[in-house]
Amino acid sequence: MRTTTLTCLAFAALAFAGCTKDNRNYCDPALDPGCSVDASIDSRPVTCNTPGPNLNECMADNPVCSDQGVCIGCRMDNDCNGRGATPVCFGEPAGACVACDENDHQSLAVGTTADHCPTAPNNVCDGATHTCRPCEADSECTSGVCDMVSGACAATVLHVDNRAGHNGSDTNECVSAANPCLTVAGAMAKAVTGTRYVAIHASNADYIATAEIPIPNNKKVYMVGIPDPLDDMLVAGLDRNGGNGPLVSLSGLGTELTLVRLTLRGAAGNGDGDGVLCASDAVLTALDSTFEGNAHFGLKSTLCRLVVDRCTIRNNAKGGGYVEGNFSITNSFIVRNVGTNFGGLDIADLDPTDVLAHNTFVQNEATAGMPGSMRCLGTGTATHNIAFGSTSTTTEVNTGGCTHTFSAIGTTVFAGGQGNIAAATLADFRFVSGADYHVQTGSVVLGMGGAGDAT
Repeated sequence: MRTTTLTCLAFAALAFAGCTKDNRNYCDPALDPGCSVDASIDSRPVTCNTPGPNLNECMADNPVCSDQGVCIGCRMDNDCNGRGATPVCFGEPAGACVACDENDHQSLAVGTTADHCPTAPNNVCDGATHTCRPCEADSECTSGVCDMVSGACAATVLHVDNRAGHNGSDTNECVSAANPCLTVAGAMAKAVTGTRYVAIHASNADYIATAEIPIPNNKKVYMVGIPDPLDDMLVAGLDRNGGNGPLVSLSGLGTELTLVRLTLRGAAGNGDGDGVLCASDAVLTALDSTFEGNAHFGLKSTLCRLVVDRCTIRNNAKGGGYVEGNFSITNSFIVRNVGTNFGGLDIADLDPTDVLAHNTFVQNEATAGMPGSMRCLGTGTATHNIAFGSTSTTTEVNTGGCTHTFSAIGTTVFAGGQGNIAAATLADFRFVSGADYHVQTGSVVLGMGGAGDAT
C-alpha cells in the first residue's frame, strides 16, 4: 500500500512539473515532448505570497497576486497604484499596467489627472505599445494641431475662418473653431504665450492680407491649413491684395515660422514681392505648402535657416526662389517659374552640410543662355533631382558650380558627377499630367540610384 501511494504521488508531481500542451500557463518540452512552446502564453507563472496589487513580487504585465499565489492581470487602474511610469490598467479584466490607454491619440482631458501623457513632446499614447510618443498627425491631438517640427500637440490654437456661416470675427477670442478670427492679421494680434499656433481653415476664398505680415522678432509662429472634411478641393490660401512687398517676412535669431499645408500668393512689387522673405538667422520651415503667383520670388532666404519639404514653387514672375544660408530642400516641385538669370532656384552657396535632393525642376524659364532649372554655386552635391524642359534657354543648370549626382538633367548627360542620365523629351519621365509631376511606371528615372531614386 505504501508503494502504491508513493507511485501515485510521484506521477502527480511529474504531471504538475511537465504540464500538457493544453496548459496555458507553462509548458516544458523536456518533460512533455508533445507540447509546443509559445513564449507569449507558455511562460512559467510568477508566484507570490501577498494577494492583491503586489509591487514587490509581480511585474507590470501581471501586477496582481491572486488568492492562489500566482501573479495575474489587473482589473482596474487602482491595481497599478505605485507603479510610477505605468499607472494605467489596459485590457481589463486581465490587463497589464501601462503608461497610457488612449489609442493613438492625446487625452481628451488635457491637463487633468486623466492625461497620462502630459509632457511635451510626448503627448500621444501609442495604440500598439501604450507608451507616450510625439504626435504624427493633427488628428492625434485634442486641439487638432500637431506641431510637425517638435512633435508636440499644440495646447492653445487660434482659429481663422472666413467662410460664410462660420462666425468669423477678429473681435472673437478665436481659441475655438466655433468662434474663429476672420483674418490672419486678427489672429496675429492676439496675446499669446509661447509658440503662436494659427489654424487657417480651407476656404473657397483666399485670406486677404492687405499689408505685409511680419513675424515678431524672437517669436515662434506655426501656421497650418486645416482641410475642409466635406470638400478636399478647398485650400487655405493667403493672398496679398494690396501694396508692394512680401506677403510674410521674418528676420533675426530666435524668430521662427513654420508653414504647413498653406498656399502663399499674390505678393506684388518687382524687387520685393516675395511670397516669404526670411533673413538674418531666422528659421523658416515649409511643409506641404505652395508658393505661387508672386511678382518676385516664391520665397527668398538671405542667411536664413531654411527647411522646405514636399512643397510646390510655381508660376512666380522673377524665379522660384533665392537661397543663401543653411538649407534643406527636398521632395519638392519647382515648376513653370520665369526669371532672368535663373528660372527655378538660385542657390548662392551649396555647402557639404546643405541638402538639395529628390526635387523636380520642370518647364522653368530664364533668359537665353542662363540656367532654367537652377543656378547653383558651392562645393556641395545636389543629388537625385530632375531638371528638364526649361524653355528659351540653352542649359538646365550652370556649369562650374555644384556637383550633381544620380540626376536626370536635360537632353545631354551632365558631366562632373556619377550616375547622371539624360532624357529626350518630357514624355520620357511619364509624369501623371501637365499639372502633376509625380512620375509613373515606365519613367526614365525609376531605378536610377537604387534606394535613392529621383521621384
